[in-house]
Amino acid sequence: MEFSVTTFMDVICWVTLLLVWLVGALYNFFKTRTVKRITNSTIIWFVGVVFIWFIGKCIPQSYWIEFTYSTEWIKVIGAVILILFTGLAIWSRLVLGRMWTADVAIKENHKLYTKGPYSLTRHPIYTGILGMLLGSVLMNGFGLGVILYFISMLVLIKYKTSDEERLLIETFGEEYLNFKRCTPQLFPTIKSLRKMNLFI
Repeated sequence: MEFSVTTFMDVICWVTLLLVWLVGALYNFFKTRTVKRITNSTIIWFVGVVFIWFIGKCIPQSYWIEFTYSTEWIKVIGAVILILFTGLAIWSRLVLGRMWTADVAIKENHKLYTKGPYSLTRHPIYTGILGMLLGSVLMNGFGLGVILYFISMLVLIKYKTSDEERLLIETFGEEYLNFKRCTPQLFPTIKSLRKMNLFI
């Protein structure tokens, strides 16, 4: 029963995020036009995610269990993290609105967002996804799997954000450089939490 509850919560959070993404992607497809794009980054990122998932599935579950420490409080912490970061990822996606794209791209009349979740980190959607991943794996216990999955996803996200930021600097110049100096990339700091502007 306990396993089914955590599994249900896990599925609900990820499916909700996916639905928001799909509806937003369809809306943006008809409502906005892309003026500049880097396609290789997205392809490499997608292949990397599939590869990490595939490797994880190929390794027997019994191997992961040997290196996993699981208690009730770890599962509770994982559930709380999952819910909070699902909220952050969805909020960030909704704030970005028509400017969002799965590709590394600049939209027509592109706007730079620096308030709301974007005053917490420069890439709060990725912050949210990393937090969701951490919450999901913690609900199954803390161990080697948590560390490997988190590091692997972090490497892929860092790769994609480097291309995104290069394109944003080309587009917004000094405005983005100032934003970059004042706001952490992926992990909130005490300073960014204190100055977080909830209003868009």
